Amino acid sequence: MSIRNIKSSSNVGALTINGVPYTLARSDVFYYLKFIDYNKELFKAASNLTAKPTVVFYTEDAIDKVILDYSLANITDKTYLSGFFANLTQTSTFNLTNAGYLDKSELEANIGCTLTFSEYKENKVFATVTAVTNLNTALDVYFADYFTGSPQLSKAGSLGTNPTTLDYALVSVNPSTSRPLSSLGLIAGDVIEVVNSNSVNNQFKFEITETTTINQQEVLRLKPIFNDQVPTIESLLGTSSLVNLYVKGTSTQTPVLSGDLGCCYNGTTKLQDNTSYQCNVRGNNYSFFAGSCVDLIVNTTPTVIPSSSNNIISEGIVPDITFTSYIDYTTTTPTVKFIPSKNNLNAIQNNVITFYPNTTYAFSQLDGSNLNSIIRFSTNNDTFTSYCNGIYGAQKAVGIGSFSYIKYSSTIPELYIFLEKRKTVNGELILEYVNTNYTLKIL
Repeated sequence: MSIRNIKSSSNVGALTINGVPYTLARSDVFYYLKFIDYNKELFKAASNLTAKPTVVFYTEDAIDKVILDYSLANITDKTYLSGFFANLTQTSTFNLTNAGYLDKSELEANIGCTLTFSEYKENKVFATVTAVTNLNTALDVYFADYFTGSPQLSKAGSLGTNPTTLDYALVSVNPSTSRPLSSLGLIAGDVIEVVNSNSVNNQFKFEITETTTINQQEVLRLKPIFNDQVPTIESLLGTSSLVNLYVKGTSTQTPVLSGDLGCCYNGTTKLQDNTSYQCNVRGNNYSFFAGSCVDLIVNTTPTVIPSSSNNIISEGIVPDITFTSYIDYTTTTPTVKFIPSKNNLNAIQNNVITFYPNTTYAFSQLDGSNLNSIIRFSTNNDTFTSYCNGIYGAQKAVGIGSFSYIKYSSTIPELYIFLEKRKTVNGELILEYVNTNYTLKIL
């Protein structure tokens, strides 16, 4: 081990690796782990390709030929395809199976076939046809969208790999348990350590370069941090393996390796199953929200319509009193809460916000829990009846990117705060109004 590159910190549970500080953030025990060579072992069995190729049959020099075009395949399938064809020669044969076809004109075929390999380049397979189950005489091109399943490839032997270049991974073969690897809240760039006294990889530390699921198995692709900690391919199935997760960052707190799970959110990225401690270690740009992550949907920006008759104050005015809104997702029904964040901390009593003369109020939804929610004021407590359309600022992915202002006026009736929840379904903007049980009362 390179002592110069890794050392303990004065903070409990912290490490410095190559000059970069990491903090122990989570730990859990797993019983279904294997260290594998990603390219060689993971796909040795049936690959369960998800990609569907476009298949073109043609005749050249009286020879029946075919092109399997996988240009639109995802990166996982392309990795498999590269390995599959790596050691085939121009005399090798392979099979295309599960190739039922039915297009929108109800033209039907089964192009399961045995092919003789010619070339694989630019995500396209070139081959000659040895045998084919049932071509449709009306079709030469079989489009990917109309295969009834995902066609699979098979051949004799295993994937072709370069034995001098191993691509290491840690696999959970049973991610459907209550403790899959993903339950650690890990992401690429984190460091893991597997502690198992029966393992030759005991206490080795690896950087996670990718997290994925293939063949219904969770896969963490690993990069050895030190040359003398190269993984050994082995199975840890049935044995107790403690996995420690280290997150880039520092903390002066005592590590909290368990705790309430939630969403760690920085405005563009959301990390599920983080704890508040783990989220805080990741940096000041992250915020923690207990409960599940809310899907990010960036909707069309609402139009701001100033209304002088209702004394709606334009943005740029310095408010006298500011309320910060956040949504508590730990409850059965998400609950809106307001915190007086500037001046007059007694401005809310029993969910009643009292309006005082000559006072400008601001309602901030900058907190990330306000995803896709907009504060609206209603003249009706039971159903939403808009008091003024456009009293909110431009919508951002984390709620409202600017304040909403309203100033005391004798013309303002008693108002009720609703949340306008916005989502898009099949391209159509859907609005739902939820009563927050907060009332604006004129003094």
